[in-house]
Formats: sequence, structure tokens, C-alpha cells
Amino acid sequence: MNGSVYQAGRGPHRVRSAEGDSHRLRSTVPVDQETSSAQGANLPASKRPRVAHLLHSDSSGGGPVSVSRMLKHFHSTQDQVMLAGDRGRIFATCQELQIPFYQLPLETKGKAILAGFWLLIWQLRQLRPDILVVHGQWAGPLGAVAGRLAGVPKLIYVARWPAFYTSWDLLRVVRNHLSERVPCRLCDWTVTLSESNRYQYFIRRHVEEGRLLMIPNAISPEDRPTAEQVAVFRRQYEWSDEHCNVVSAGRLSDQKRVMWLVQSWPRVIQRCPQARLWIVGDGPRRTYLENLARELGICDTCVFMGEKASGMVAIASADVVAMTSVYESRGNVAMEAMLCGRPVVASDVDGVRDTINREVDGFLVRPGDIQDFANRLIQLIEDPALRQKMGAAGRRSIQRYDVPLVMREYEKLFAVALAQS
Repeated sequence: MNGSVYQAGRGPHRVRSAEGDSHRLRSTVPVDQETSSAQGANLPASKRPRVAHLLHSDSSGGGPVSVSRMLKHFHSTQDQVMLAGDRGRIFATCQELQIPFYQLPLETKGKAILAGFWLLIWQLRQLRPDILVVHGQWAGPLGAVAGRLAGVPKLIYVARWPAFYTSWDLLRVVRNHLSERVPCRLCDWTVTLSESNRYQYFIRRHVEEGRLLMIPNAISPEDRPTAEQVAVFRRQYEWSDEHCNVVSAGRLSDQKRVMWLVQSWPRVIQRCPQARLWIVGDGPRRTYLENLARELGICDTCVFMGEKASGMVAIASADVVAMTSVYESRGNVAMEAMLCGRPVVASDVDGVRDTINREVDGFLVRPGDIQDFANRLIQLIEDPALRQKMGAAGRRSIQRYDVPLVMREYEKLFAVALAQS
């Protein structure tokens, strides 16, 4: 198959870890426990454990960002391989680090079932990884079955997009149950990104508690935009210091429920005419949201910026960040806002409530409560001191998700997997 961008340059292998099976995994990120999984840094490339990562789409969202961080962190200790349905941020990371990247027809359900699944089995048999990490959604069931058929010793399922949150009709209930049940049963471990998600998998009995872990997304201070980037952004989009700028960043889909934010905005500008709403991102609901904004008569204070604007720079340039998702696996936007020292008003839903400390670094609002959401935005818009206080608290709180601390948990998981393979 000619899907690889770079050639690994060596044959298949098997590696066993020197650590025993007694190594215990925990569902939290310890800050004082030493790990020894960096041993691979002292090994020649040909003897490092081969770890393959599978993601159905590399186009956008928090998944590619998180996978890219993993690839960078383990670049010196593992022989890594990436398989994905298209090319985006991860592809750029693989080019930078010269990690083999295999593009397979996985980006849509039809392509994945008709062609991608069989090509994936073939590719895994050629690569013979020691560990296959499948990252959420369609990569979950397809990757788990393909990994077992290809004889991969250990499989890890990272549940980045829990399907059961969209069980809105009988067909979705059955489909979503299978799409989560299959990878949870076939993989050796299931990793959730929040304790809320971990609890949901546990009560649904998708996976035994001993094989169910929680490891959050990581974020690095290096990701914070510079003051110069913020200044350039504000000049480019003519943001005035006289206005209080509220930013919503993310895909405009049903999950994000940006309509709640748009519906709350007339109440905000009635009280705070100096406020401006900037919606960053694109998606299937954009036309509906633009029409809704016109119907509400808020187009002069509500701007749809599309994907041309950098979400992270927009967040760093904002005074307040709004997040109206109906569910999240973790909530990268909230984490990015806290990293940039910006207070957040968000829906009180799984994944988000695990990140935001209520009324410390942000406000949590009952999903769909338009009036309360508007009230919380007004409270922050009218009180610069409160914005500064909450932003500073967020910067302190987000340190617990620093890359070395989070990746230490994956180091332990990989060490156990290699010891048992």
C-alpha cells in the first residue's frame, strides 16, 4: 500500500517491557509519582516499541490537537505510526517529526465500512505494532475489530467522542450502543477524558471498572498566543478597546448548541450595548444560526467569523469566552480559555463541569437556560475586576493539565501494555 508519507525503514518486531504486571494504573494524574517509561529514549530506533494511532478524521477539532501532543511527547521513546482518514494538523506534525502517516478511506461511514476497514486490517498486518491506540468515534469499533483480526497484541480505546450522548431516537440508541460496546469489549483498556464520562461508561456496563481509566486532555503553556499575535488579531478584525468582546469557538453543529448563545444575545446587548459577540468556526448549522441572528436583529453586534480566524488567538483576544455545548468529552475550548486567563460561561454538562471550577474560574449554567446564560455574561461584562480575578484563577487551575503530568499516565499505561504483550 502506498499510503505512507514516510517509510519506517525497518522490519516488524516485538518488545517486552522490563516492568512487571504489578504496575498499577490510577484514574487520576499524580503530580509526585516518578515513572520509568522513558526508557525507550535510550534505545536505538529499531528496538523501540511500535505504537500505532488511529483517528477517523484529521480535519478539525480537539481530537487532532490532543493526538498531535501525544505524538510529540513520545517521539523519542516510541516508534510511532499514524493512520487517519484525511490530512490536517496531525499530518503536519508527522511531517515535522518524520513519523509515518498512512491515509486510509475512513473519513466517512460509507468509505470506512466498504473499503477502509479491509485496508486497515491489511495495513496493521504489515506494520505489526505492539500497541494500537484507537481514538474515538468510527475509529473505535472499526479499529478494535481490525486490530483483533490483524493480531495486534494490545489495544487501547481513547473515548474522545462518546456516542451515547446523541441517543435521540431508537436507531441512534442501537447504533451508538454498538459503536461504544464493541471497542470497550475488544480493547484491553478504555480511556475517558473526564470523570463524568468515566462514570457514564461504568453505569452503562460497557467495560469493567479495572479496565476503565480517566486521563484528561493535556495543554501546554507554549500553546498560549503571544501578546503580538493578540495585537495583530485585534487590529485585523478591528476590535475596539471600548467594546467587551465575547467569543464562542468551535464547530457549528448540534452538539455545540450555539443557538442558545445567539438567543441569549438580545438580552445581553439590551443591558450592555458595548458588548460584541464573535462566533469562530464553521459547520452544518451556520446558515441556520446566521438566519436566527438576522431574525433577532443582532447582526450589528454578532459576527460569524468562520474558520479563517484562529480559535485559540480569538480566545486569547477575548474578554469572555462562551461555551454552550450539550455535551463534551472534556471541553478543549474551556481549557484554552483558562490557559489564556479568560473567564468562561458554559453549560453545566459532562466534561465541562470536570474542567471549570464553579464560580471560581467560570460560571456553569443549566443547559438551555437562556436567561441565566445571559445574566452570567452580563455579570462578567459589567465587572472587569471579576473577569480578571476569574481569569487568574483559571491560569492557576489549568496547570494540573500540563503535558508532562498528563502524559505520565499514558507512559504508565504503555508500560503495562508492553509488559503484558
